[in-house]
Amino acid sequence: MRAAAARQPATEPAYGWWQQRLRQAVRPEFAGELIRLDVDNPVFARGRCRVDGCERGAWSRLLCPGHYTRWRQQGQPDMVSFAASTGPLLGKAGWDLADTFDLRSLPLPARLEVAFIIQCYHDDRAVRLLPGMVRALVRLLAAARVGSLFDKPLDQWLADERGRGAHRDRVRGILRYGWRHLSDLAGGVDAESEFAADIWRAAVLGIPSRGIGQIRFDGIGQLWLREAAKRWARFRLSTGKALSSVDIDIRSVRWLSRFLAAHHPRVMRAAALTRPILEHFLSWFSTVGLAGHTTNNHLVCLRGFLEACRRHRWLPGLPTSAAIYLDELPRRPQPLPRFI
Repeated sequence: MRAAAARQPATEPAYGWWQQRLRQAVRPEFAGELIRLDVDNPVFARGRCRVDGCERGAWSRLLCPGHYTRWRQQGQPDMVSFAASTGPLLGKAGWDLADTFDLRSLPLPARLEVAFIIQCYHDDRAVRLLPGMVRALVRLLAAARVGSLFDKPLDQWLADERGRGAHRDRVRGILRYGWRHLSDLAGGVDAESEFAADIWRAAVLGIPSRGIGQIRFDGIGQLWLREAAKRWARFRLSTGKALSSVDIDIRSVRWLSRFLAAHHPRVMRAAALTRPILEHFLSWFSTVGLAGHTTNNHLVCLRGFLEACRRHRWLPGLPTSAAIYLDELPRRPQPLPRFI
């Protein structure tokens, strides 16, 4: 559903409605061709440069890029002495834009798309946005001569960026991040569309989370098994289970999916998931090298999944014998005495 929405902007030559939606979403401080950075914002810098009199944002060694280059050219002297003795960078071409995202080379709506991505980084406050990342993204879009990021599929953008400059891995990250947020904006994301996707994000679903922000179903290769896992996960969330607990539930189903793909690829429907296949899975799972309590947890989760699917008919045709029994669960290892 989200993928279909992501292709919509490219179908209209003038990008009229998409450009209008971007203008509504991008706040005034991010809407210009030159976006001035707030160097005191931890997303855009690590504070101000430690050199006296320099107000630019700091990155490496708490120096701005210009003073960091000067420090290296001088043989990397003592940092305290260098910061106290060196002067500000004056009259050097380009330094007036050092703390600015320059989007002038991009046409609309590509410029607004990049501005919206920068705004999302600012609002999420999760990952730092290095100026070089944005410069590399702008160069990539300008070289492609496209009007919008959606003029090419995400896989093609990632392939184009592979093997480029020093920020190539980070640029691929910003491409994925930006594509996701722009797709949400294009498609009007809501909880139902998120439940239909193969990656559920806690922020979109309005679910509080600690340490984990999403649940992934794309690792379950069998569509019939993936859809049943989604229904089980949604049911578990509705009963108040934590996102981290439901994520562990889905990991157990991923183990079963991996086993079926490797050893029983002909199992293409629930009716073919027989008791002998589950017995084979139990023997195989005991050899994958997981800790004893982890193995026990996954099998308990998988047992609950099969029971729920049978009760709610999420896997039509599932044999009644396709179950994991209590006496088949490995014992949890006994913890050492507390004084040890």
